[in-house]
Amino acid sequence: MIDILNILATSLLTTISLISLYNLITLRRSKKPEENSVKELSNSLTILIPARNEELNITTCLLSIRKYLGSEVTIKVLDDNSTDGTRRKLEDLQVNDSRLQIIRGETLPKGWRGKTWAMHQLVNEATTKYVMFMDADVQFKSESINDLLLLILKNKTLYSLIPKQVSVNSWVESFANFYLVWWPTSILPMRILQKKGLKKAAVSVGQILVGETSVFKGRKGIEKVKESMIEDVDIARNAMKRGYNFRNIYIPHVAVSNTYGSLKEAINGYSRSFYLINKDLPSFMFNILIPALLLSITILSLLGLLEWMNLIIVIINIGIYSLISDSTMLISILTYIPNLLLLIYTALTSYFKYHLGNYEWRGRVYEK
Repeated sequence: MIDILNILATSLLTTISLISLYNLITLRRSKKPEENSVKELSNSLTILIPARNEELNITTCLLSIRKYLGSEVTIKVLDDNSTDGTRRKLEDLQVNDSRLQIIRGETLPKGWRGKTWAMHQLVNEATTKYVMFMDADVQFKSESINDLLLLILKNKTLYSLIPKQVSVNSWVESFANFYLVWWPTSILPMRILQKKGLKKAAVSVGQILVGETSVFKGRKGIEKVKESMIEDVDIARNAMKRGYNFRNIYIPHVAVSNTYGSLKEAINGYSRSFYLINKDLPSFMFNILIPALLLSITILSLLGLLEWMNLIIVIINIGIYSLISDSTMLISILTYIPNLLLLIYTALTSYFKYHLGNYEWRGRVYEK
């Protein structure tokens, strides 16, 4: 019996590691852009930033864009009825930045979610062929914008560029990267599934979305998913249905996102979307079963009840994840079991939150 369990455990771990390796190879490749392409496209791109109570992030975000992109590209920021100093920060920056445009957000209408309404207002102000939606807590750390500009040259492709998650709380930072990187890259061979146009491969993170304006504009764009609580995923799925390609790329070396400050906030944020992404029961159970099996295999191997070889494969998988996410290997190993537990807890919390009550997010309460 133990021999059979060892074979099954080793097979599962090997499969997951091979999937991770495939994703490592395919999700972080980029090409150096031609200088002329970058200059030409800088006049064809508008950066759109929805900002609600982002006074702590908005200045750093905008300054990083100017540092690595230059002063020519137009930036439009929508102040989504902020109650803090976001508007004041924007006006201070606008004094020395003629291509920074501030849009005052309109009252949220019935039938819309806060984020989709903000994005809808922004894209309606865009006149360029391409747009790049950015969250206000994202900042560039290198000349990554060159890669972004080259990527959106490809026709009918929507890109989700996923930065490294950083936090004042190291535990939160570890879990945030584990949730956004380890979970999808260990389970789904994403590039293969995305090429086939399967909606399950629309692993979109809305921190940076780059694509043709037509992806987002009009009744078939953001308005089509206006009631969605997982607007980034549904925008990608909707684009794929309309014939656009979708691709996500992890860019931990070139951009970071200031994520949650506490585990409570992180679990609350991720539980808002986990069940909605995997709403059909088989998918939801699969996404709980895999982490649960890995947790069991790791603990049983540590206790000597399963072969030690399983631990080596686990460490290989963690090493691949660390390369994709630009995480410290030792920290990834030490937090592996706690992060699996947190992932399972987040999934269950998401399930009960959906079935038992309403969602609250950024001061707004939404019915399920």
